[in-house]
Amino acid sequence: MTTDLDDINRALADATYNPQSRTPASRANQPQETGNSPPHDLDAETSLLGSIFLMPEALEEIEVNPSWFYSKSHELVAQTIVTMHSENHPAIDSVTIADELTKNGKLAEVGGVPFLLEISEAVPNAAHCRYYAGIVKEHYLKRQTIHSLKNIIDAAYRPTSKADEILKQAAERIDRIKSQQTEVVETSFAGVDASELCTWATLEP
Repeated sequence: MTTDLDDINRALADATYNPQSRTPASRANQPQETGNSPPHDLDAETSLLGSIFLMPEALEEIEVNPSWFYSKSHELVAQTIVTMHSENHPAIDSVTIADELTKNGKLAEVGGVPFLLEISEAVPNAAHCRYYAGIVKEHYLKRQTIHSLKNIIDAAYRPTSKADEILKQAAERIDRIKSQQTEVVETSFAGVDASELCTWATLEP
C-alpha cells in the first residue's frame, strides 16, 4: 500500500480539535467506563504519548512498554512508536506515525487522523512527562496486581488446593510485579533541565 504523506498532512491540518471534549473518532475505540473499570487514566496516557510526539528524543532515555496502556488505541500508537524508534526512524510525530499505521492497516482501528491530532494537541505540558509516566505505570501495576490476586483467589477456592502452595504462588506473583518497577533515570538533553525531562517514575516497593 502506497501512503501519501501530503494527504495525511492535509487531513491533520483540516481535522478539528476541541480541547474540552474528545472527538467521536477518538472515543469510539476507547474502553467503556463502568463503576468497576480496572485502574486507568486515559488522559495521562494521552498526555504521555503526546509528550513523546513533542519530544521524541526522550525515547533515548526512557522505556516505553505498549502493554502498560489500558486503551487499545493508545497501545497500538505506543507499539508503532517503539517499532519506529527501534528501526532508527529519522522522525517520529503525528504525520509519520499516521503513515506507519496506514501501512499496517491500523489507522482506522486507532481512531484515524483526528485521534492522532488529539494526542499531539492534548498535552498540558510536555515537561510533565515524568508525572504522566508515573500515573500510567502505576495504574498498569495495579491492574497486574488485581489480575494476579484474582487468580490466587480462584486457586484458593479449589477444594484440592493447598494453602502453602497458594501462599507461595501469591508471593511469586507479587514479586514479579514488583520486579517490573524501575528507578527514575535522571538524565539531561542539551539546554533542558533534567527535572523536566520525560523519565519513567514508578511506585516505591
